[in-house]
Amino acid sequence: MGKLDAAWSAGDLAKAVCDELVSKGLLNEKPAFIREDREKKLTQVFAAAKLDGASMATMNGRGVEVAVRSTTQGEGWVDDLQKVLKGMLPGPVSDPSRAEKNAGRGGGAAKSNKGMWRGAACV
Repeated sequence: MGKLDAAWSAGDLAKAVCDELVSKGLLNEKPAFIREDREKKLTQVFAAAKLDGASMATMNGRGVEVAVRSTTQGEGWVDDLQKVLKGMLPGPVSDPSRAEKNAGRGGGAAKSNKGMWRGAACV
């Protein structure tokens, strides 16, 4: 898993997440426009959710889920996104002493569909 850097912007976080998705085979790197589209989409999601390196450094797993779900519409790829983000969190993600930032009501859980990252379906 990629290591979180508190200095990352939403765009830097999106790049790191895309790198991890590519390494796991969940996102095609080529053709380049697929990767670029996903990175742009994730940057928008993270900016809307106020997710960046500094905010991620204060969150626990539930805080990440709430932030992501509040800015997405239950798309199938969200579960894979959350897994990657949780894997970047410092320390145990289940530690209840970690602050839950950006808490709000997110959408319901969606089933993971790994194939959604590969094509244009999630743009």
